[in-house]
Order: sequence, then C-alpha cells, then structure tokens
Amino acid sequence: MNKLLLLLSFFSTYALLSCSKTSVPEIAVSNFTDSLKKDLWGYYPFDGSNFSDLSGNNRHMQGFNGINFTQDSSGIANGALNFDGIDDFAVIDSGRNFKEGDFTIFFSFLSRNKKGRIFQKANYNDAKGASFGFGFDQDLGTQNLHFYIANSTNVCNIYTDTTNGTLLQVITNININKWYNIVLQHSNGIEKVYINGILAGSRNTPNKFFTNCTSAPFYLGMWWLGDKRSFSGAIDNLAIYTRSLTENEIKYISGIRQQ
Repeated sequence: MNKLLLLLSFFSTYALLSCSKTSVPEIAVSNFTDSLKKDLWGYYPFDGSNFSDLSGNNRHMQGFNGINFTQDSSGIANGALNFDGIDDFAVIDSGRNFKEGDFTIFFSFLSRNKKGRIFQKANYNDAKGASFGFGFDQDLGTQNLHFYIANSTNVCNIYTDTTNGTLLQVITNININKWYNIVLQHSNGIEKVYINGILAGSRNTPNKFFTNCTSAPFYLGMWWLGDKRSFSGAIDNLAIYTRSLTENEIKYISGIRQQ
C-alpha cells in the first residue's frame, strides 16, 4: 500500500502533504479516515530510518544487533525496516502490557527466503509467554506462513509449540523479493490471516481472547535468542490495533479501493 496514503488515513489532521513523498489525490471512502484511528495502539511507518511510534501513544520501537533500513515498496530509501537473516531484531517493549481481547496487526513485508519468524509476542530470553506469533513454518517442513495463538491460559510459565497452540497454516504461495500486505486478527475466538486484503485462512481457537504476559514484549525478526530462526527481508507500515478491523477496513488498509 502507498505509505503516504496510509499515513493520510491515520493522521488526516496532520500536515503531511508538505512532506517530500508524492501527494495522493483524495479518495471518497466510507469514513475510513476516522475509523482507522480508533483503538490504534501503535503505528510504525519507519520513514527516514525512524523507529518511532507515530500513533501518538509513545510506544516506540528499539532495534538490536545493527539492524538498519532499506527502501520501501515505493522505492523510497530508508523507508522500511531491514532484517539481515542472521541476528537482527526489533522490540516494542510496551507490548508487555498489551490489552487482552480482540486485536488486529497490519504490516507490509518482503521476504528474501521462506524462513524465519516475522512477528512475535513472547519473552525473547527464554521463549515462555508466547501468546501468539507469525512467520514461516520451520517445524512441519511446509515453508508456509503460519499464525498461532497459544491454547493455555498458563502460557506465561510454559513453552508454546505445535502441540499446545492453535496453528493456522496459510497455503497461499509467497514469492520471494515481493511485497505483501498482511493482516493478522484474533476476534472472538477466531484467528484469521489476510494477504493483500483477501482472507487466506481462519481457524477457531479454544479461548475467546489471548493471554497477556508482562514478561513478553512484541518483537520482529526472530523466534527467541536461544533459537533465533531469523527473518531475512523487510517490514514496513506496522499498525497494531486493540480491536477487530472490519472487512472493509482491512480491504482499505491493504490497498483495495471499492467503487
């Protein structure tokens, strides 16, 4: 999705048209400009090599091990977060206090291979508290994308794997070195993955809501320090919501314009 259009959707009251990126004509929409600001927990466009949260909630990100920036899907330099596939990762420490309930996570990504964990909530020192995560399968031999929600309400004190989590395998083929818009959602006990605004898979989970662990921040680019499974690629336009986006909001944020 065009980054400026996404920014305009979130922050129409800000004077963004003065920035250096190409301005976008107004598009008549069903009030998505306002609705996509509702319950926005954090927003990370990464423009100009910046880890800041631009939602206004000050939940800033921190990079580790020399992580840097690369061009985004529009070819703009230093507009996306770059992962080397070796040891790079980035942490949103405020994720430790993410509200239990429905959530939606949007981001754009490009992968250089079909390996690695992309987004995770867990304790990255010991892998406990892994309430949910998303990345490429490296356990079942499929190389499919998968999204999982932990089944146990005692997740803060145990390890989560394929035997005690609800695993949603996404069979949509992902081409390397190509940008995709991803939506991860857990809503009223149903986990869903959308790719480029289209539902790619859904599955019921045993619990209506995930369990939050205060030992577990959000982080990008690996599984945990003892078994990194590092991601090689780029991530852009990360937006985290404490609610379920509607189907039309998901289409809009993913770049699908309805007539």
